[in-house]
Amino acid sequence: MGVGIGIWIGRETMIEVRQMQRDRVSELFDMMKTFYQSPALEHPVDDGTLRRTLGDALAGSPGLYGYQLIVDDVLAGFGFVVRYYSTEVGGYTVQFEDLYLLPEYRGHGVGTSYFKTVMQMFPEARRFRLEVTEGNTDARRLYERLGFRHLGYTQMIYDVPTK
Repeated sequence: MGVGIGIWIGRETMIEVRQMQRDRVSELFDMMKTFYQSPALEHPVDDGTLRRTLGDALAGSPGLYGYQLIVDDVLAGFGFVVRYYSTEVGGYTVQFEDLYLLPEYRGHGVGTSYFKTVMQMFPEARRFRLEVTEGNTDARRLYERLGFRHLGYTQMIYDVPTK
């Protein structure tokens, strides 16, 4: 959970996973808009929801963690994680809600480093979980390489109507 962890990839590339900072709100929001309008999601997410999510993460909303990924001092992406108790595993589940990397940082070990770093940040977790759309083949390959497996549940949702 902490403020941030830095790890080296190779001899020259430092990747840091830090809690989201207010001084990066504009950049983070722009990345969020790009991600939440992409095929990585089942449906687009409106700006009001994005602002609320970003604000909740910055305010330290219980169970929600917002991270910014810094590569050699450049904001390369963001991720959201939620932590909750799961009766099915008798302990905490950490769900990777979202991960977005700028295109130039994909395929270089940044995503792998992010997942491994976050997993180290939550030693109490009994399960790590994520969702991925069928068509997001690059992400699916990464997740499978990291040891994630398909969970045979069909998810159902009920969205509370907005007022």
